[in-house]
Amino acid sequence: MSKVQIYESQARAYTAVVSGTKVKADVELSKLNAQVTIAQHAIEEFKAKISAYQSDIQGQSTVISSRANVYTAQSQGAGAQANAISEAYRLDIAKKDMQLKRNIENARIALEDAKNLLTATVESARIRLGATQGAANYYAALVGSALNSIGTLSSLVQQL
Repeated sequence: MSKVQIYESQARAYTAVVSGTKVKADVELSKLNAQVTIAQHAIEEFKAKISAYQSDIQGQSTVISSRANVYTAQSQGAGAQANAISEAYRLDIAKKDMQLKRNIENARIALEDAKNLLTATVESARIRLGATQGAANYYAALVGSALNSIGTLSSLVQQL
C-alpha cells in the first residue's frame, strides 16, 4: 500500500511540475501578446504622425500655390522683369513639389518598413506560441502517460 502512495505522491509532484511549466508558457504567451499590442500601438502612432506630416505638407503646398498665383498676377503687369521673377517662383514651386513628393514617398517607405517589422514580430510571436503550445502538449502527454502507469501499477498492486 505504501508503494501506491509513493507513486501517487510522485504523480502529484510531476503534475505540479507540468502545471508550473504551463503557467510559465502562459506567462510567455502574455508577454508576446503584450509585445504585439505595443507594436500595433507604435504603428498607429506612426500612421498618425504621417497623416499629420501629410496635412502639414499639403497646407504648405496650398500656401505656396496661393503665393505663386499672387506673384503671377503681379508679374503680368510688370513686363519682362516680372516674367523673370515669375519663372524663379515657378522653379521654386517645382522644387518644393519635388521635395513634397520625395517626402511622401519616404513616409510611404517608412510605413512599409514598420508594417514589415510588425509582420515579422507577429510571425515570431506565432512561432514562439507554437513552440510553447508544443511543449505544453508534450508535458500533458507525459502526465497522461504517468497517470496511466500509476493506474496500471495501482491495479497490479491491488491484484497482489
